[in-house]
Amino acid sequence: MAKMRVLQRLLGDSTAAEKPVRQVEEIEAWLIARVATVLDLPAGDVDPRQPFADFGLDSRTAISISGELEEWLGREVPPTLVWDHPSIEAAAAFLVRGEPAPAAAASSAPSDAGY
Repeated sequence: MAKMRVLQRLLGDSTAAEKPVRQVEEIEAWLIARVATVLDLPAGDVDPRQPFADFGLDSRTAISISGELEEWLGREVPPTLVWDHPSIEAAAAFLVRGEPAPAAAASSAPSDAGY
């Protein structure tokens, strides 16, 4: 996939301009739905401010979610997203603005539990 992105940049891929820019709320909703599906929970039980570590996701699942998110967004997403941005809210803010959500800056780093 990385080679394709490089080729698209070099060749001036016209489809890149057609891809929608996602808003924070859209990314949060996607992540909530995905985490709920993976954990077999109702989406309403997934708090976007809750640390990913509290959900008990293993490393394989966390990396898989990053990969699926990358496909959905149509752009690169770091495989370490859930470690670097400890909540759905923080991850969505990073993906849209390139910075952590305000609440994430005040929270402590996630533990390695569940990863």
